[in-house]
Amino acid sequence: MTKKPPAGDDGYTDDGSPGLDRIEPADMQTISVRRANELGDAARSAVESLLGRKVADEEQVTVMAYPATAENLPDRKGVARDLIEDLDSMAASASSIPEEEMDQLIDEAIWHIRH
Repeated sequence: MTKKPPAGDDGYTDDGSPGLDRIEPADMQTISVRRANELGDAARSAVESLLGRKVADEEQVTVMAYPATAENLPDRKGVARDLIEDLDSMAASASSIPEEEMDQLIDEAIWHIRH
């Protein structure tokens, strides 16, 4: 049995169990479900960084880990080809819009993003 350090910024929860960012080899698992208020400071910070927002104490956090296989990896060349086709199609449909109107639409979109 591995001795666990006290709770705090070490990734362990207040009860001494490993947080999401620190699982000992003997404790390895595929999925972990915890309430946010059970996470150690480092684990909670990592989750919030990944989500891009704060998590409320009552929220549940689920982490899953599984090996990547050829079946669940995207066909990168196919995805890139589809994206280029979609962008070409959008560009063709927008070619009939006068340049001044297009500039106004772009300015409006940028304004909405910034405000």
